[in-house]
Amino acid sequence: MAASVRSIRIRGRLCLGRIPMRHYVKMSTVPKLVHSGRVLMHNHVRHSKDMPCGANGFRAWTDNMPPPPGFKPCRCGWAGLPHYSRIPDYKCVPKSLLPR
Repeated sequence: MAASVRSIRIRGRLCLGRIPMRHYVKMSTVPKLVHSGRVLMHNHVRHSKDMPCGANGFRAWTDNMPPPPGFKPCRCGWAGLPHYSRIPDYKCVPKSLLPR
């Protein structure tokens, strides 16, 4: 008997047999590694290279699924790890230019 593959739609993405598992980066931290099989992403909020999650609304997360449509490899330098963003051409700003 052939194994059946379930297909479901979660957060607008078609998932074939795998359910997305989003894990937010712990508040007030910067990730130092990304576990195998996970993809690191962050939101659009202005940030510096070492800005921790939670500051000024900046958030990052990992997922076991490929990035959603619109996310591209980001070269901002945040965390020093490969990651994705909706604004891939963003350049990190010095902390002194960020709102307090």
